[in-house]
Amino acid sequence: MGDAITGYPSVTKLCRCNEDHIITVAEVPGLQLTIPKQCLTDDVSVTLSVYYYDPPYNRGLQSEDEDAYLIPLSPIVRLEPDGYRFNDIQSSNVVLQLPIPAADQLCQHFSIASIEELALQLAQRSRLGGQWLVEDIADQPAISITKINDVDYVFIPLHHFSDYLIFIRSIYSRITDYIFPSYQQEVYVLAYLSKVDKRHNIASLKVFIISRDVDRTKIEQSLSKAFKDIALSCSGLEGLIFENGPYKIIFDKCGLDCRNEDFLEQKLEINWNEDSYYPLHFNCTVLDSVDQLVAVANIIIKPIGNQNNQNCKSISLIMPESSSHQPMEVIGKNSSDNDEIIIQEEIISIKQLQYALNKYRDDFIRFTPVDELLSALKRKNVLSNFEVVDIQKDCYRNNRTESLFQILYDHRNGQDFMTFCQLLQNYGVRSAKQFGRKLEMEAKKKRW
Repeated sequence: MGDAITGYPSVTKLCRCNEDHIITVAEVPGLQLTIPKQCLTDDVSVTLSVYYYDPPYNRGLQSEDEDAYLIPLSPIVRLEPDGYRFNDIQSSNVVLQLPIPAADQLCQHFSIASIEELALQLAQRSRLGGQWLVEDIADQPAISITKINDVDYVFIPLHHFSDYLIFIRSIYSRITDYIFPSYQQEVYVLAYLSKVDKRHNIASLKVFIISRDVDRTKIEQSLSKAFKDIALSCSGLEGLIFENGPYKIIFDKCGLDCRNEDFLEQKLEINWNEDSYYPLHFNCTVLDSVDQLVAVANIIIKPIGNQNNQNCKSISLIMPESSSHQPMEVIGKNSSDNDEIIIQEEIISIKQLQYALNKYRDDFIRFTPVDELLSALKRKNVLSNFEVVDIQKDCYRNNRTESLFQILYDHRNGQDFMTFCQLLQNYGVRSAKQFGRKLEMEAKKKRW
């Protein structure tokens, strides 16, 4: 992992071994590193940097094949020199204080009294090793959570310096209004070609530069069918990071030429704190025969501000290989890995799942967050739209939970049951997570 780009909050202090030290960062109220003098064996220059949740510093935390979203509750904090160890006898007195600015919203969302009920996790990583080590905070008695002046803080005793982050996993990608500031984002590209007007040989081209964390369904559903007749293949920006700042966009013709001179070169101002994706629109003349159109265009992107990376980037747009330019269907469901149903060998029989459900029926009613799970169960094809609507009609939560119980018990197979258990385990509240794990383990026991 390389050094941070300039602009991220960072403080460096020379800590002398005969003095106590408290290091704070003005841009992140409540963030504090406390180093008592007895923990230092020599003078050391300490740097505290904050990377919020920006790439590349967050890489390795979220796997592509995970159903649950990672929700950062603290910024990523880096302490340097990396790997520096304190006096072993007194090192537990070195404490990193991390504020959780969205704590009240999280409690409201999950209907809990304190964030201590959440399945909080601590991730830490040495820059040399590169792998994140993740621990459940509930299993770390030395870590404490305290509310001070209506703000929740996590206090982490340190034995060495590395990168740190507090987070939860959730079936929802967005559960609070609070979003950390962002200086840069990893991106992907979507591009669509409208139906070609063969009489005038013209078409509309729309290109979207999108933050990697944004669900593509949001983009696809915002376009009318007429503007997304063909989904183009895009390459050139894979794994690249775009910093905030101005860019010059240059249209480089191939099979299409831009008809409007004002859009041959245009300025794009990117600020990831304001928007999560940026659309580009081009009215084009089709130079090749539609049936022979392969290479569509190249979009050249040149930084023109104070970005640290001043290299030009290019998007290559080509026609999809899979069809002879067949129209794209209206997409109503996210086609990303997180929303696909993976067909697995059924390892749990109907009899096994019914036994587990019966044994833990009371816990099912008590711990299942029925209202929060309904949309996810529908998305995973465990429940139909009709079943979701029918469950939601009942005014009483326990009755809604009972209805879900009966559907799983009477009408679902082992694969559906496992999907339900995984959703529970990916829920942010510790009690629901533990119940999902207990239910799955019970069903997997061989009795017949």
